[in-house]
Amino acid sequence: ALLFAEIHDAIAAIGPMHQDLLSATIGLSYEPDDSADMRGLHRAVEKLIRRGRSAGDVSRLHTVEDQASLVLGALYDLTLAWAHRTDFPIVERSARMARLLADALSPSDAEKRRVKRTTA
Repeated sequence: ALLFAEIHDAIAAIGPMHQDLLSATIGLSYEPDDSADMRGLHRAVEKLIRRGRSAGDVSRLHTVEDQASLVLGALYDLTLAWAHRTDFPIVERSARMARLLADALSPSDAEKRRVKRTTA
């Protein structure tokens, strides 16, 4: 949730001129299979997820790779929608997406009970 809060604050602050620049940059440079930056971003999100798992804040029912893809997919969707729509409500949508991802990634009560039994 903090990641999305920081992103929507930064995006809301830069305004429409940068929105057009972002849109053009994405259109010219996006190569998902070749980009070292994209792989680096994926690894960084995976690292955050692993830390969340260690703290008991992120579910272990799905792979770290899939959970990172979920987070990044949401981020890409928000970024592309904002880049291509001048009326896109980035602050509202990113806040909603952060809540949705928190719900999706949080361990269920049953998972928390299982972990508590195995660590007790």
